[in-house]
Amino acid sequence: MSDRQQLIDQLRLRVVNVEFVKQDGSLRHMQATLQESLLPKATGVPAAENPSSDQVIKVWDTQAASWRSFRMDRLVKWY
Repeated sequence: MSDRQQLIDQLRLRVVNVEFVKQDGSLRHMQATLQESLLPKATGVPAAENPSSDQVIKVWDTQAASWRSFRMDRLVKWY
């Protein structure tokens, strides 16, 4: 199983702390999830990946209460 798939599996089960480098070079920490019980009812669960790139993962940011995305090649760590 790939690192990407392991992360997506964990995101579907719980809130995951994710750290990645933003495009501007700054480090971003996010509490992210794809756990259905924590997602807004109106939107449901989107595809975890962007069809134009298998590097992009879309997640629900629990602190910002909004959909966000990050690139796997910019991921520093997750826990």
